[in-house]
This record gives sequence, C-alpha cells and structure tokens, in this order.
Amino acid sequence: MITGSGGKEEAYMNKIANRYQTSHDKNIKSAMFQFRHYASIMNLSRQCKDLVKEIYSKAETTGKLKGKSFESKIAATIYMASKMCGRPKNLRELIEICR
Repeated sequence: MITGSGGKEEAYMNKIANRYQTSHDKNIKSAMFQFRHYASIMNLSRQCKDLVKEIYSKAETTGKLKGKSFESKIAATIYMASKMCGRPKNLRELIEICR
C-alpha cells in the first residue's frame, strides 16, 4: 500500500500496485485480514498470532494446503499455533467461528 496525502493520486497508485500482486500475495493478504477478525473473537495471545501468520505463510509458499477452502486453512493454522503456544483451542469452537 502506498500512503500519502490521499485523494485521487493515492487511490490510483494503490490500484496500480494491486494489479501487479501475485495470487500468492493476494491470498496471504486476505488471509491475514480474515485472521485478525478470528483472533479478536478468540482472544489469541501476541505470540500465537505471530505463529499463525508464520505457519500460514509457510503453508501457502510450499503449497501444503493447496485445494483446501480458505476458512479451513485459517482454522487449521489457528489450531496448530494454539497447540504449539500451550493454549489449545477447542476444535468445535474453531469450527463455529470459521464455519
């Protein structure tokens, strides 16, 4: 994102920058936006949030979760990170939040 004085120039530059993003970058960007929403609902610690971002980014880069739905990828990474942080979340709770 390009930040500045605002107005039409900034909107135009952001549009151009978004045009040149790869699908990988777009997927990670939208996942992080959705993840912030889920993290606020579940009261995840800062350490756990960082771990989720790292796990999701690595999984997207390597293609390990290819073909899975967007929500299931996020739920799986939240579940893994919370277990690794020592504060495991209930799987039913995750399913309820992520659908």
